[in-house]
Amino acid sequence: MGQVASTPVLLQGAKDIQVFVNEDTPLLDAALKSRHPDDHQVVILPDTSHDMKHVQNPATDPGITGPVVPQCSSALRQWLAQKLSAS
Repeated sequence: MGQVASTPVLLQGAKDIQVFVNEDTPLLDAALKSRHPDDHQVVILPDTSHDMKHVQNPATDPGITGPVVPQCSSALRQWLAQKLSAS
């Protein structure tokens, strides 16, 4: 693996079919923990796609339409407030 970017990571959709929460997220989390300083947070959003949209039925709904799930907006606002207040 190459050099890991210094940008904190925040969100992962539990129903993401592009980046698999059970396979890829632990590897990404481990790689990010190896950075110094480690400044990342992983938030798993249930029933959420790669596009941060709600997925009702993964067999028929890829989660590409509709609004961004409220948990995404809320987590992002909290994360930004924390990061911006630390600056």
